[in-house]
Amino acid sequence: MESSVSGDLVICANFIENIKKFTITWINYDDSVIDIYYNVPYGTIPVYNGETPTREDTKQYSFTFVGWEPDITEVTTDATFKAVYTKQEKTFKITINVNNHLYGRVNLSEVSNLSFGTVIIKNQNCLKINDITIVATSCENDAHYSYKFIGFNGFQEIVEADMVITVVFERVVNKYTITWINENGEVLETSLVEYGIVPVYAGDTPNKQSTADVIYVFNGWNKEILPVTQNETYTAVFTSFSSTYTINASIVNGQISPNGSVDVLYGESQKFTFLPNEGYVVYSIKIDSVNLNEEEMQSAIANGYVFDNVLSDHTIDVECEKIVFTVSLKIFKDNIIDTENYYQINYGENFDNEIEQLSGYYIDKIIINNKEVVALEQLNIKNIQQDTEILIYYKQNTSSTVVIIIVSVVVLVIGLCVFANIKRRKYY
Repeated sequence: MESSVSGDLVICANFIENIKKFTITWINYDDSVIDIYYNVPYGTIPVYNGETPTREDTKQYSFTFVGWEPDITEVTTDATFKAVYTKQEKTFKITINVNNHLYGRVNLSEVSNLSFGTVIIKNQNCLKINDITIVATSCENDAHYSYKFIGFNGFQEIVEADMVITVVFERVVNKYTITWINENGEVLETSLVEYGIVPVYAGDTPNKQSTADVIYVFNGWNKEILPVTQNETYTAVFTSFSSTYTINASIVNGQISPNGSVDVLYGESQKFTFLPNEGYVVYSIKIDSVNLNEEEMQSAIANGYVFDNVLSDHTIDVECEKIVFTVSLKIFKDNIIDTENYYQINYGENFDNEIEQLSGYYIDKIIINNKEVVALEQLNIKNIQQDTEILIYYKQNTSSTVVIIIVSVVVLVIGLCVFANIKRRKYY
């Protein structure tokens, strides 16, 4: 706008204070931005309000935040502050465990304060760390077990971190040599058998050459076979037997085949059969003077008796006895049984018995073994060869019955008359 000046003129300038503001950047050790503060007034001292900066540890070092660089002063321009750390060298620990303390032990269980890069030297069952030596020692062997150092599990040659080493021991059941020899010293078999196990011979059956008169049979070993505790040798033992044995056979009231003295070769079998005489039955069979039981005897009667695998002398004695039959005699009166008797009759013998004549009765019929026979006065059954049943039926005579009835009537009439006569006299 234009105006004309007509006199002195004073012109005053008015100023507004405008404080400058700056940007403050906070960065980590690797220049990565941690935070940015904008509009930080000139002349103020910036303060970091975020989380404490961190730096990841390395294998060898750990880091601790200690401040910023450059030093924080009044703000006069845009500024960048970088996190500063101090580093500490790490120390490490080695822990030594044992897989089973019953199998072995170590002299140390821990080594501490080891620097990064410390070298561990392994030599068989030892580890050398600087001037420290770790020794792994297995337990002493005994009859049952052997103990053995196997190795260091988790072992590393260079220390770069805490380390856990497990010392591994092994326990093994001991095995022993078992030798089986023949009587002549010949080795039959050898085997390795664990402690506590009962050894078993798995070879061919030992044998010894027999002679013409003597046979040798394997009969076990020279000592009891026990659970293994040490190396052991077992020697075959043989029993001697005669090459031929005698079986004496006899029978009473019958025939046996073969009969008398019978020679049987060792280990062979011999069968005997027997036949009782007619009318006889086998009563007993004794083998070496001992009676067979009923089942054994019936089997021998049906099939013969066999001596199996003959290894000694024997006897067989058979006794037969006559067959006995039962004769039963039963008396019936008017079809009602009155008496019964039983008789024991040997095979082939006769049965004689007089038939009784009963007063007032006559013989109606006689039945022998379910067959009716002619009425007899005398029973004479010849050559009994089975159980026999005799039934004799008597019936009352009819004439005798009539006489009894007439007599009874007469007695009754006489009685009535006497009674009437007595009664008449009473009233007169």
